[in-house]
Amino acid sequence: YFLFLLLIINGIAESISMFTIVPFLSLITSSNNNNDLSKLTKFLPLNINNFNEILTLITSLFCICIFISTILRIFNNWYILRLTAKINIDLSNRIFKNNIYQSYLNYTKKSSPVIISLINEKIIACSSALNSLFIICLGFIIGLFIITTLLFISWEIVLISLFFLCLYYLI
Repeated sequence: YFLFLLLIINGIAESISMFTIVPFLSLITSSNNNNDLSKLTKFLPLNINNFNEILTLITSLFCICIFISTILRIFNNWYILRLTAKINIDLSNRIFKNNIYQSYLNYTKKSSPVIISLINEKIIACSSALNSLFIICLGFIIGLFIITTLLFISWEIVLISLFFLCLYYLI
């Protein structure tokens, strides 16, 4: 459950960083336009009317959001690897205990080096599959949050892009 909570928090952080890019880009592309400043100042909690102060504030906010989003992404990747390793160790211990605690007759019928090498191969494959599944979940949730954010920013461009993306994969 903690992993999915982390994934959702990372998705929200990505969405916030996507929302902060719009005022950042509009400030960079505008040249002291008072119309753009009046649109931005009504969303700012501070009473700032100077272009350079607004640019510094929005740039700082944008950089902080990107930094937090990146740190969360790195932490999620670390946590996924750690969780996969813990599951790998727990699974290995359970399989080894089941192998050791079987009856003596069953134990002598099987070749233990073959069983141990088979366990190692299957555990590595299972661990790799779990790691891939968790990373796919991370990508899916972050992608879902990014697409949702882009729908709020400009839904026409997102729908046209999704149409061309589906058309590209069908061809």
